[in-house]
Amino acid sequence: MASLAERHEPKIGDIIRPYCRKRPRLLLTIGLYKDGETAVLQHGPPHGTPHGPSAGASPHVSPPIYEIGSITKVFTGALLARAIRDGRARLDDPVTRFMPDLASNGSLAEHPVTLRHLVTHTSGLPSLPPSFIFRLLFSRKVRSNPYVHFSTDDMLRFLSRFTFPARRPFRYSNLGAGLLGHILANVYQGDYETVLLEHICRPLGLADTAIRLSGEQRERLVPGYTGQNKPAANWDFRSLEGAGALRSTARDLLDFVQVNVEGTGHPAGDLLQDTHQVLHEEAGGPAVGMAWMVERKSGIIWHNGGTGGYASFLGFNKENKTGVVVLSNYEHTSQNHVESVDGIGFLVLALLGGRR
Repeated sequence: MASLAERHEPKIGDIIRPYCRKRPRLLLTIGLYKDGETAVLQHGPPHGTPHGPSAGASPHVSPPIYEIGSITKVFTGALLARAIRDGRARLDDPVTRFMPDLASNGSLAEHPVTLRHLVTHTSGLPSLPPSFIFRLLFSRKVRSNPYVHFSTDDMLRFLSRFTFPARRPFRYSNLGAGLLGHILANVYQGDYETVLLEHICRPLGLADTAIRLSGEQRERLVPGYTGQNKPAANWDFRSLEGAGALRSTARDLLDFVQVNVEGTGHPAGDLLQDTHQVLHEEAGGPAVGMAWMVERKSGIIWHNGGTGGYASFLGFNKENKTGVVVLSNYEHTSQNHVESVDGIGFLVLALLGGRR
């Protein structure tokens, strides 16, 4: 019987062709999951090594590592689920329980913000402080590695002065997700990465998912590129790690997908199932779990990510036991869904589910 890769590789080649056309330095890695079977496909030469289009990646070759940007948020959501199961936090705990210094902000007293608000992007916080966005617009140095220029003191100073609104529709917020990661790190009395590795990544066997890479892992970090085919700087974080600091591989993320899909077959399965529960939904807006975007009609649960030289997608459908990971070493630029990493992810999910 043909393998998962052999069954779907030709059609996936057609799907990715528009995306690959104008990206000469592309290394695109696609992870597939279907009914317990996994496969990894690659398009492009890793670090200049000859490699055929969409050829299957050898399991004996150490996998390339990418920045995964905002896919980090679903790991932060998993850490919140862990803290709730450990009795260290509750969804509707106010932020001021963990950061009492913010109680001096009168708008927080009047309109409390909870962990539920942070994990569902309904805190009322902007994606980033306007003053920091101003620096991004006018400083090439800041744009090339933005988050290293935003400290914990910067975050706390902004939060102490921000007027939190009474009405809180969905408003995607890197600041809110970063604040949640900061709170959870403090709950477990460590830094964000150390706590995440101990409570989420290591129990799941994710050896290549981290923020600070070893020397061997750094050699496998794929060089990133801008939409103009220029080398992009890697991003470093100081205070908002929970919003987008992780690096990972397609193999690690496929293992993560499998536990999310299969649920109770793994010691962490029930924990990850907690993160899929819809916690916020509004007319005309998305349904949101613990950072996950939930498509009610299709049953797809997903998130994407992007940094200055990378784009990523992770999605799965528990009903038909399918999952897809897409990792690119080019920043997200195209507004054309078909020519985006997200578009590839959704189309490949449809293919695996038999709807293409």
